[in-house]
Amino acid sequence: MKNTLEIQLRALRDPRVLKKSEAGDPEFVDLWAIHHVAHSSRNFSIAVKCGKETVAQALEIKVGTLFTMTGRLDQSKGPGTGFYHTFIQADEIADLVHSKKAQAKAAQPDLPHTETPDA
Repeated sequence: MKNTLEIQLRALRDPRVLKKSEAGDPEFVDLWAIHHVAHSSRNFSIAVKCGKETVAQALEIKVGTLFTMTGRLDQSKGPGTGFYHTFIQADEIADLVHSKKAQAKAAQPDLPHTETPDA
């Protein structure tokens, strides 16, 4: 398949649902991720768009998750600005490695932020 790339990314934020079906199920999701260039200090952030085929996998991705994806590089023109936005249209998402920091934070009990004095 032409114009296909496989890239490893780390999620910068949780997925955002852009479109839902009439039944309320997510149909189109996007997320921001970062790609670290090997043997360099350079990083690139890029938007990843996920359609019906990859929505379920994309919703499993949380902040800090490392994942490998296969997809197509694409562009769209911003309606108000006229600038082109580059993103990856995901065809497949695999190899999810969740962040240990995110898992530790989720395992902590939800404690109140203020203490009430005893009367």
